[in-house]
Amino acid sequence: MGYDYDALDRLVRVYNKATNSDFANYTYFKDGRLKTQTNGNGTKTLYGYDGVGRLDSISNTTSANSNIASYKFTMDNVGNHI
Repeated sequence: MGYDYDALDRLVRVYNKATNSDFANYTYFKDGRLKTQTNGNGTKTLYGYDGVGRLDSISNTTSANSNIASYKFTMDNVGNHI
């Protein structure tokens, strides 16, 4: 198992060292929040955040960009997911 990190020491790639094939790749927003996870088979998870940086949505797509599942989170007045 191999791991690659960016200049800010964030995980950007997990791969099989023997075959150099990717298990997952990660991208981040400029503020450091996780933006996407792309798996070796091409499926992708996209992370969305509200105006104050709280996770409020997750979407999963196929390698052809078709929707698999989408989740939208609602929060109470103190920021707890409900």
